[in-house]
Amino acid sequence: MKNGFFYNLFNKNFSLKRYIIFVFGGGVGLIVNLIITFILTEYFHLWYMFSYTFGLLVNILVNFIYHTRITFKTKKSENLLIKFVVIFLFVVLINWFSVYYFTEFVGLRQYYLIIIIIVTLVISMFNYLINKLWVFKNDINNLTHL
Repeated sequence: MKNGFFYNLFNKNFSLKRYIIFVFGGGVGLIVNLIITFILTEYFHLWYMFSYTFGLLVNILVNFIYHTRITFKTKKSENLLIKFVVIFLFVVLINWFSVYYFTEFVGLRQYYLIIIIIVTLVISMFNYLINKLWVFKNDINNLTHL
């Protein structure tokens, strides 16, 4: 079914090279997030979901700086930041509730760091497409080399 909506969306808007750059930046943010989550949970004995939420806030800053400078090579603007934060918060909510579901309801709490990694990887492609098609749309047309 080569003419389907999702096929066309993916086929027209997906650049493997740019996605790899995007995932690398997300990986840097994820590592920062995991370190913060681990330290606050294991050493400061905070609830792991609170620690994770704090890590996600730091992750927003890391990812915004990375994606504006490296992935999409754009100038920072207030409008761009607002769009980025809106999408990031939407993705974070999906991510947060997915992690909570698998750790608390499925019973995989002892694997909370692994669950965070898996959920983040699954959501990353959706996150990439939304950022490319909406957040960085005006600037992406200038990046023909990727």
